[in-house]
Amino acid sequence: MTNPRKQHWEGLDTRRGADGISPGGHVIIATVAPGGPTQCSGLDVVQYDADSLQRELGPRFVLDAAAEAVHRAPAAKAQVFHHLRLHRV
Repeated sequence: MTNPRKQHWEGLDTRRGADGISPGGHVIIATVAPGGPTQCSGLDVVQYDADSLQRELGPRFVLDAAAEAVHRAPAAKAQVFHHLRLHRV
C-alpha cells in the first residue's frame, strides 16, 4: 500500500475487495515490515506487521500464518518484509 488514505494496493481494496474473496478463501499478502524501506521506486510505502494488517483488513479475515523475510537490496541494505496468509470468515 502506498497511500493509507486510498486504502488500496495490488488490486485488493481493503474496503470492498473482501467481497471478491469467498468465505473460506485465502489471500497471501507480502508487506513492507516496520523498520523496512520507507519508499519503493520513489513512492512512499506504508509499513505493516501482522497485527496492523489484521486491523486494516478487519474482522472478515483471520491470520493463519506469518513469516518475516530479510531481502538484501543492491545497495546491501537489509529490507524487512512480512508474508501473511489469511482466510476469510
